[in-house]
Amino acid sequence: MKKVLVYLVSAVFAVIWLSVAVYCVMGFSKERGKNYEEILNEAVYLQTPVLKDENEGKTVIAGGNIAITETAVDKQYNRRFKSISVERHLEHLEKLKGRRNTKYWSTVPGSSELFVGKANLGEFELDSSIIAKMPKKSESVHKLSSKRKLVYKLADSDREMTFVGVQSEGQLIADDDSNLETVYEGRLTKEQVLERERQLSNDDKKVYIMILIITTVVEVFLYTMFMCVILYFFKFDDKELKIGRAVYKKQ
Repeated sequence: MKKVLVYLVSAVFAVIWLSVAVYCVMGFSKERGKNYEEILNEAVYLQTPVLKDENEGKTVIAGGNIAITETAVDKQYNRRFKSISVERHLEHLEKLKGRRNTKYWSTVPGSSELFVGKANLGEFELDSSIIAKMPKKSESVHKLSSKRKLVYKLADSDREMTFVGVQSEGQLIADDDSNLETVYEGRLTKEQVLERERQLSNDDKKVYIMILIITTVVEVFLYTMFMCVILYFFKFDDKELKIGRAVYKKQ
C-alpha cells in the first residue's frame, strides 16, 4: 500500500509539472504567433506612407505623424478627448482589511472599455485594430463621487510613430495572427523594428522560463513535504502492525 501511494503521489506531481511545462511552451508559441523574423523580412518598407497596388494584401512598414480626423469619445459619460485612443477603467475606494485607516483605489472587474477615433497615416486610413494598439502613457481622472472615479489612459499621437500592418483596400490593418507589437514609438527602419521584436521575444522567453523554474522549485518542496508526511505515518502504522502480530502470536 505504501509503495502504491508513493507512486500515485509521484505521478500526480509529474503530471502537474508536465502540464506547466506544456503551458509555458504553448504560451510562448502563442505569444509570438507566426515567425516574426520571416514576416518582417518579407514586409515592404515604405519611406513615405503611400498606397501602391502591388502592396495590396502584403505586410508594410510605414512611419510618420498621424492626422486625426475623429477623436475618441466616451458617450456613456459624455466625455470627448483630444486623443485618438482611450482606455477607461472604473475604480472605487476600498478599505484594507485589518487596517482601519488604510484605503486604496481598486479597479472594478469588467469595467474596462476602449474608445478609438479615426486617423490617417499619409494615404493610409488606420484601422481601429491598429489604433487600439497605440501605447497609452498619460492619464486623465474624472471623479464621480468621493468613492468612485473614472481613470482614462490616453494614447499620445503628437509624435512620430512606426506602424506594421497589412494594406487592405486603402486601410492599414493589424495582423492579429502575427502578434507583432504593431505600433512603435519613433520613426524606425525595418532593421530597428526587427531588433525591437527580438528584444520582446527574449523578454517573453525569460518570463516563461522563470514560471517554469518557480513551479519546479515549489513542486519539489511540496513533493518532499508530502513524502515526509506519508513515510512518517506509514512508519507509525508499521510499528503498530508489528506489535499487533507479536500479541497475536503470544495468544
